[in-house]
Order: sequence, then structure tokens, then C-alpha cells
Amino acid sequence: MKKFDTQKFVADLMQQQWENVYFFAETPNAKWEIWKMLFLEVHAPLQNKKIRTRRVPWITSSIKELINTRDKLKRKAIITNLENDWLSYQRTRNKVNIELRNARKDYYSTKIAGDKSNTKEAWKTINSLLGRQNKPTIVNELIV
Repeated sequence: MKKFDTQKFVADLMQQQWENVYFFAETPNAKWEIWKMLFLEVHAPLQNKKIRTRRVPWITSSIKELINTRDKLKRKAIITNLENDWLSYQRTRNKVNIELRNARKDYYSTKIAGDKSNTKEAWKTINSLLGRQNKPTIVNELIV
């Protein structure tokens, strides 16, 4: 949060009428709603977070650990800016990329091999691999 002014934020919080939480609410849920409304009026800066909605089936727990290690090494290399830290990060990054590539290849090859008898499922797998999505066909509707 580059442009966050802590002093202004605290001053805005101090100007809120927090007594309303106790005077105008009977239940804990009502108190929470009033408190949340007062707090959100201060316009605290929001941070955007990427949330992956669909789980990638070929990423295993060992690959996740390797990804976390890579990220830690990158943060360390950025902070220290030492050549050894950058080399360690690059080796781990390359290892992560190789593991991801191999895991994805193995996943799709076993999935397609398992779908040999069911051509419909095999084509679904192939289309997902190619990035093709099932798009609904829209037929022109008559407006009555």
C-alpha cells in the first residue's frame, strides 16, 4: 500500500461515532453491522488479491512446497541482492518449471489413455488441453 496515510486513517477512525454501536443495537449481529458500517465509511484502501477458482489437478503437494521455496528464495534474493541468492532462486525456478511441465504432461497422457474407450470424454480432455471451452449455442429468439 504505497499511498496509504496511516495518520489520516487513524484520524478518520477517531472521528467516527463509535457510541452508536452500543446505543442503537441490541443483538451482537446488529452491533457488528453498525461497527462494520462505521469502519467502512473511513474508506480504508482495498487490496486486490488473485484467487484461483479452479484447482489445477496436476499440481501435487511436493510441487506446491517447491513453489513456496521458490517464492521465499526470490524474496530473499530481492532483499539481499547477492549473486548466490539469485543463482539459488534461478535453479529452484527452473526446477519448478520442469516439474510443472512434466506433471502436466503426465496428467494429460494418463487421462487421455484412460479415456480411450470413451471418445466423448477423450475429446473433452483434448479440448480442455487446447484451451477450448464449451460455449453455449445461442439461437436467435423471437420476441413476441
